Amino acid sequence: MSIYDEAKTILNKYRNQNYNSSNQGEHELAMAIDAILPRFVKIEELLTLYKELSFIRFYLVCATDDGQGQDLMYKDDLITRQIKRLEGKMK
Repeated sequence: MSIYDEAKTILNKYRNQNYNSSNQGEHELAMAIDAILPRFVKIEELLTLYKELSFIRFYLVCATDDGQGQDLMYKDDLITRQIKRLEGKMK
């Protein structure tokens, strides 16, 4: 289990335990977690995409012309568009 999965599990557990709490502070904290959790998931997706893009760009710089360059350039473009879409949703 990744650190992100662990964090999501803990946040979901705490949110679900306190969502209907009669304690005002616990309920407000659960609502705050509910508001930030989707953003957390998008940030995790962005980090994964940036890591993959970084690897592709490093490989493109170091690679010889072995025929994979076109495929990697296409994938680079695809990931770049996914990143822009996710970043746009976070604003």
